[in-house]
Amino acid sequence: MMLLLCLALTGCGDGGNGGGTSGGQTRTQRDAQMRALTAEMIECLRRNGVPDLPDATFDSAGNPQAPGPQWDPANNPQVATALQGPCKPILERVEALAKAPPEEPPAMSAEDLAKVGEYAKCMREHGLPDFPDADNTGRFRMPASWPEGLGKGDRPMDRIFLDAMKACEPLAVPGMAFG
Repeated sequence: MMLLLCLALTGCGDGGNGGGTSGGQTRTQRDAQMRALTAEMIECLRRNGVPDLPDATFDSAGNPQAPGPQWDPANNPQVATALQGPCKPILERVEALAKAPPEEPPAMSAEDLAKVGEYAKCMREHGLPDFPDADNTGRFRMPASWPEGLGKGDRPMDRIFLDAMKACEPLAVPGMAFG
């Protein structure tokens, strides 16, 4: 039952992908849709016997987080009743969204991939020796050893990263992404 609530409130069980009701959605579109459905589910539960349910929280990767065991339908009859009654249509949409695989962006042209390769080389030359090469869609998968929220703080690595991005900006290609 905890998985049911987790899916109902947060869309967990989707591998962190967000989810989608139909194929063809980008990850960003699916994440936005999951956020909207999560908010709709919480409001439905609040209107139907669970008024103290907290707002959804999302981790740094944008994945919704379960609010806690007190909201498990196995332990909370109001949650169970709402999920099997008036909130069931929303639950079904959340479950479908969590199961649908995201559409990967299309592969970049050979010309753009060559430019993206120059961008990666530039980033390495500007203080980031382990900056990765991009995949065929132009996405750079950052090393797990790099700090979370890179470029958003005032740590030495943030400054190096931002300075490198500024220096390499002329080599950037539309559609390339960090992730």
